[in-house]
Amino acid sequence: MLTNRTNDPATPTVIDAGDVERLPWRNGLGSTRELATGNTGWRLSLADITTACAFSRFPGLWRWSTAVAGPPVEMVIGDRDAITVAGDVVVDYDGEAPVTARPASGGVTHLLNLMTTMGTPARLTRARMDGPARVTAAAVAVFVLDGTLLVADQRATAGQLMLLGDHDGLTLTGHDARCVIVEVPGSRVSRR
Repeated sequence: MLTNRTNDPATPTVIDAGDVERLPWRNGLGSTRELATGNTGWRLSLADITTACAFSRFPGLWRWSTAVAGPPVEMVIGDRDAITVAGDVVVDYDGEAPVTARPASGGVTHLLNLMTTMGTPARLTRARMDGPARVTAAAVAVFVLDGTLLVADQRATAGQLMLLGDHDGLTLTGHDARCVIVEVPGSRVSRR
């Protein structure tokens, strides 16, 4: 469900990730939900990792990934040692690198992925919010892992993405919230 009562680009919008259509990966080995895109070429998506698989390659892009639900996932990126992505771990890597992923145990791991053009100073940051917290103008969205996040008249809970709209810094109020802050300086959401 998408909620933005005013359709004003400055007003935050909440997207329930479960309501976004799953699309096949470019290589056909998995699926993803495209949650948002931005005017500077960034894309935020939620991938479902159900079994060992290879990621699609994206030359010219840089990627960030973090597990937001399900069991930990083991990732092998290029010739790096395997990395267990769980808890507060965020990995970043060249979109052209060969990547394989495997859930550590049964079940589906949901990976939040940010892709930008190479050299864009973006990032995913995991945070806890319990009370008011100010985010910078670089923050374009916040994915809620658990708890509740409020801004203006919008409310997001576990599994929902709050697109922050155009702002020069914003105060969010968390209620026992764990979340992932998506930052892409100099950008704004172009598709919700």
